[in-house]
Amino acid sequence: TVGGLAAHLGGHPNTVRHHLGALVADGLVTSEDPSARPPGGPGRPATHYRVTAAGEAALGSGAEMVEEYVALAGAFADRLAAHGGDPGADALTVGRAWGSAIAARGGATDVPPGTRVVGLLERLGFSPAPEAEAPRTVLLRTCPLLDAARRHPEVVCQVHRGLVEGVLTSGGVDVEVELRAFDRPGACVLELPQ
Repeated sequence: TVGGLAAHLGGHPNTVRHHLGALVADGLVTSEDPSARPPGGPGRPATHYRVTAAGEAALGSGAEMVEEYVALAGAFADRLAAHGGDPGADALTVGRAWGSAIAARGGATDVPPGTRVVGLLERLGFSPAPEAEAPRTVLLRTCPLLDAARRHPEVVCQVHRGLVEGVLTSGGVDVEVELRAFDRPGACVLELPQ
């Protein structure tokens, strides 16, 4: 159920519901008609979700590799945090280099920078949500490196901040963004420049 997944993953039910909808649309998950379940108490019966055969195949095709890269990133964060010096500054430099490399590989140059960043963050698994009343403010509702970010936000979050700065930096003009880790319930807050 949405509630069960939200409790297990530590996310907000609305975020889980959004992602489940996308998985159902892609045929990776199926939902069970709640009216087919016997009534169990007051209120409407909860919808149950199950992974489809296509979902199982998708999980098997790359899940182990992704898990290993997440573990590798966590090991780097652990090492950088323990190394001494200024791990946040080092992490920011690494993130900027990463973002610059992504920007150099191309993409649509006629797309506004904020839209480019939000699209990249969506592809990387951050579930970004620009606020309607303040479009420069983007809520990052998920984190692909959440465990490492909880252990070492001074490292992981600085890499992510640097990533955005690296993508936005052009023509030798440095751009700075603000990233407030775990600033709101279920979200980090990214403030893009004007």
